[in-house]
Amino acid sequence: MAVVVGWMTVFLIAEVCIDGLQGIYRALRATYGVSSYVARGFLLSALATPGIIAALLVYGLHNRTTDEYPRCAECGYILHGLTEPRCPECGTSI
Repeated sequence: MAVVVGWMTVFLIAEVCIDGLQGIYRALRATYGVSSYVARGFLLSALATPGIIAALLVYGLHNRTTDEYPRCAECGYILHGLTEPRCPECGTSI
């Protein structure tokens, strides 16, 4: 239900933005002769793309792990506290 409400909000905001961008909308229709659905789709994608990119960047930066311990380049094993310069998991020399 929350996803549906979220998408409805996105479309409502897009409609408001499209209504505010009537000059671009009319220019697309007059210059290129595109239908109203194509012009609205173009404007919706132009408005939604920066938001989607920002959301993906925030999600990617939020969910990355930041360990202070070094890891093996081959298998990812945490190398903290080793007595030998070799990964105990895969045997790679460090």
